[in-house]
Amino acid sequence: QRLPIQPNEVGGYGDILTQYGDVRIFPSHLSNLGGMDGFFISRLRVN
Repeated sequence: QRLPIQPNEVGGYGDILTQYGDVRIFPSHLSNLGGMDGFFISRLRVN
């Protein structure tokens, strides 16, 4: 089961969240601070 990640869990950077609550970060994010590596993060719960 996918558990959506909330904006308050990513420091308020809601623009990095997908419509499903996953985190999708591109190298262009925070480019004014030098950018960052790209990542995809999803929180899953195993029943």
